[in-house]
Amino acid sequence: MKSTPAVAAMVLATSLALAPAPPAFAEIAAERSAAAQVLFDQAMDLLDRGRAAEACPKLEESQRLDPGMGTQFRLAECYEKIGRSASAWALYREVAEAARVAGQSEREELARKRAQAIAPRLSLLTLVVPPALAGSEGLEIRRDGVIVGRSAWGTAVPIDPGEHTIAASAPGKRVWHGKVVAGEEGKALVVRVPALEDDPDAPAGAEEGHSTRHGLAPAITLGGLATVGVGVGVLFLALSGKSRSEASEMREGLLRENRGCVAGSTNYAGARCDTLADTWKSADHLQDAAVVSLAVGGAAVAGALTYVFWPSKSSRSDRRAHSTSPVVSPYPGGVVVSGSF
Repeated sequence: MKSTPAVAAMVLATSLALAPAPPAFAEIAAERSAAAQVLFDQAMDLLDRGRAAEACPKLEESQRLDPGMGTQFRLAECYEKIGRSASAWALYREVAEAARVAGQSEREELARKRAQAIAPRLSLLTLVVPPALAGSEGLEIRRDGVIVGRSAWGTAVPIDPGEHTIAASAPGKRVWHGKVVAGEEGKALVVRVPALEDDPDAPAGAEEGHSTRHGLAPAITLGGLATVGVGVGVLFLALSGKSRSEASEMREGLLRENRGCVAGSTNYAGARCDTLADTWKSADHLQDAAVVSLAVGGAAVAGALTYVFWPSKSSRSDRRAHSTSPVVSPYPGGVVVSGSF
């Protein structure tokens, strides 16, 4: 039986053997950089020809492959050209901050001026969540499919011009949907999320997506496998300990009789030494079996727990109903529309 350090060493050696060699990483990085440069050049050509809508996606991918302040600045310019003012404003500010840290004062100043020029035209959206609703367990607010963190509730944040969708959901409640339209010039927009209606189709006393949506058979099977694996592993450990104890007693008996187990020695007790060796081997094999059984049992326990507690997203979306209610903005000039979609 290999010792724990030996097993760890084998695992480490295997990992190192399977890991990509450093030159492979360098080659991949070079390929990404080359692809990013090609996309950047194509985007610049499109911008020169007034085709900003086609250029922006190429700049986005170039920035993803090989991030850089220069590409980020050009992407902000591209967003500004196609009317995504909030996105451009945010990127200009990021470039300005990165340039400040890098000591590039000219680029910092230029990016800040661009951001300041856009700021007056920004539309600001505030999502108002009533305190009673905000305390609901599992409440989730999304804007355009992206979760809005609780810290952003009640805060006016810049949004790009155009239509934006708002959704509110919570376990056991109907999903509420609303829409808000931001204009080209800066407006203050407010969306008030109403109290969510109960969903009559939601299972009573169970959280949506919880284990109650899963069948019990797999969990029972995994639980049984875990019980057997752990039980057999403990049994093998006990038998291994017994064999080692017997082997130790045999060795001490031979030593007391001044007999060794070195072949050819004058005091060699061949048959008894063979039995001693077999007993030690048996203990090692039993310990190996115990480790395997316990590993299987542990894996089954982990699988059962994951199965039981992993939320079921499909059932969550399938069983929810939808509701709509008016959205009112107390600010003049704001354009807010609600409805189902």
